[in-house]
Amino acid sequence: MKRLRVIICTVEDEEPDKMTELASFELPNYEIDPLTLPQTLDDLEQQTFEIGNPILKKIMELRWQERDQELTRQACQDFSPSKGQKKRL
Repeated sequence: MKRLRVIICTVEDEEPDKMTELASFELPNYEIDPLTLPQTLDDLEQQTFEIGNPILKKIMELRWQERDQELTRQACQDFSPSKGQKKRL
């Protein structure tokens, strides 16, 4: 039996084959019941919504973390004390 898994990872520009996994999501198998065939599309749509939202949320969360770290580094550089200044007492 095969399963589907969504993996979120970082890829280095210098080494495109090197990936670091940040998160993964197992997609549940969906059994089609011939007795409820008319409802199958609705069930698949609901399942996509229930699984897709947490995946998108994680992607956005990781993206914002990355941007926050970048902005923090930049702010630390912009407001670092200069070497020539003496401390006031």
